[in-house]
Amino acid sequence: MFPDEQFRFWLAHGVNYIVSDYENGIWEPMFPSIYENTAVDSAVIAKTITTKFTPLTDKEKHWPKAGKTAMSWSLMTREVVYIYYREVIQRLKASLKGKDVETTVEELATSPGNPIVWGVFKYMLDGVK
Repeated sequence: MFPDEQFRFWLAHGVNYIVSDYENGIWEPMFPSIYENTAVDSAVIAKTITTKFTPLTDKEKHWPKAGKTAMSWSLMTREVVYIYYREVIQRLKASLKGKDVETTVEELATSPGNPIVWGVFKYMLDGVK
């Protein structure tokens, strides 16, 4: 139902959305290579997040919300990631209702910087304290 390759893609894809700046519309993915069919291992995802968000000075004692959320997302189980994937698909289908589009819902769901997908991950980010 949700093969390993797709699961790993969605872990990295979710991190890309979480660390990008939704409020200002700035797309800054940590793993842009996934959009060129280059898989990223879950251990690499966690290491990259840790490297980016580990405090560099004594003043920076805590990770920012995006870092905490990205790390949490990267450790999610397949079942949870699949639930978010289905939510993305559902929202995209609803947004396209009655529109004649050449792009498939799956293509939209896996594309970088899609505002509907971004909204799903923004909701997750907003829930973190």
